Amino acid sequence: MGVSPLRAAVGAVLAGGVLLCAGCGGTSATAPKASGSVPASASLVPWTAPLYVYGNTDLKGTQWAKVQKLAAKFPARDRLLAQLETSLAKEHLSVHDLEAVGPELGLSTFSFEHSREFFLAKPPDPASFRSLVRKMGADSPGRTHVASVAGWTVAAASTDDVAASRSASAGRSLADRPAFTKAMGALPDDALVKVYVDGKAVAESLVDAVRRRGLLVSETATPHPTVIASARATDTGVELQATVDGDKPSQTQPKAYKAELPALVPADVIAFTSFKTDLGDTLGQVRPALAPLTQTLGTSPEPLLSLFSGGEGAFYIRNGSPIPELTLVITEEHPKEALSRLDAFVRQVTGRFGASVDPTTIDGVPAARVTVGGRFQVYYGQFDGKLVISDSIAGITGLKDPGDKLADDKAFTAATSAAGMPDETTGFVYVNGPATMSLVDSFASIAGHPVPTEVDANLRPLRSLVAFGTASPGELGFKAFLEIR
Repeated sequence: MGVSPLRAAVGAVLAGGVLLCAGCGGTSATAPKASGSVPASASLVPWTAPLYVYGNTDLKGTQWAKVQKLAAKFPARDRLLAQLETSLAKEHLSVHDLEAVGPELGLSTFSFEHSREFFLAKPPDPASFRSLVRKMGADSPGRTHVASVAGWTVAAASTDDVAASRSASAGRSLADRPAFTKAMGALPDDALVKVYVDGKAVAESLVDAVRRRGLLVSETATPHPTVIASARATDTGVELQATVDGDKPSQTQPKAYKAELPALVPADVIAFTSFKTDLGDTLGQVRPALAPLTQTLGTSPEPLLSLFSGGEGAFYIRNGSPIPELTLVITEEHPKEALSRLDAFVRQVTGRFGASVDPTTIDGVPAARVTVGGRFQVYYGQFDGKLVISDSIAGITGLKDPGDKLADDKAFTAATSAAGMPDETTGFVYVNGPATMSLVDSFASIAGHPVPTEVDANLRPLRSLVAFGTASPGELGFKAFLEIR
């Protein structure tokens, strides 16, 4: 058990730090220089460690000052802090205990078979930190071993783990590993949290754990990528990013593209997703899993899935009455053939469920109207190499209308710029915060249950969410940015 209570309590105290920041103003002269360079605590982690986590616990540093500024925008901050303090008090802890940790907290593990994680800290008062560790492990059946190593304080599950940390400090450590230094250099210069996962070491650790249980397992040639991630606060929001480095390019690796459909889609979207997916190569693999759906529909859904054949696509939501407009648009190399397959599939399914399919024309575009239950309609058609499916006529007219488009919308361009989204991605998601709140308010009013004032006030600061993927040879990236103003 050892440090398991310590792990849980540190998580709670860190959560409290997000809300606390009561005395976080200013910048510490001892703020850890962890991003872009190797965190100091990594020098006490064994070279072969499969996992390493860095936590910025300098409450007077720049990151926590930004957290304070962001947290102050939410009216519920004080109430949540009071609730957390009450909860921690039952464990004889306080959010102020985070100050005993020092400016940097490192976490690593030797094995995934048991709880063999260990913590590394450089507290201003080692005695206070040791007292904190004792309080956190007071109810633990195991024992947490605390020792001083090269000016750091190590809390581990056993003396062997402490010895391993001591050996790393005196010899080769994770900080000396080229793959690790490269990974840390790819992360932001200042962050709240950084994570490093050695895929090969994780696989070997798990295989070893299984073998120790007497089970036979063979190692495969499957690539074991390195995974890195970080979370940081900025002046205007919170950023998450992750990278998977597989060393060698994969034939199935997504390729980045420049989205063209935002120049066609109306500007007033609530949410928008851009994608480029080719399901043709995977249909054979997923066909057995489609059997239950085939039985329900009375026909195979493959004609519908075949629409995703590598062309650029987009799915978006706009305001509508009485329900929002949901529109899917896909660029097709052979749009007439794709429409024919879709039409045949729809007619087979609707015939089974008693819905009707009728021809119609929308803004000069020949289309089909599916009526379900006598009230709900879905429209589909194709024009200019685009296949469109929508629950509203506006799904087609909006694309043809020469009015304002998403690509030039100020809210959209400001959000993607704040997120640092490049021109080419492997796909992205955009959510307009105020527009989403308007939709929620509308639904709540229709239901006769308006959004509570407190909930509304705490959602208003959320201005936008942008998430996107990137790709380079052998490497895939992901980044998300939640804008708070």
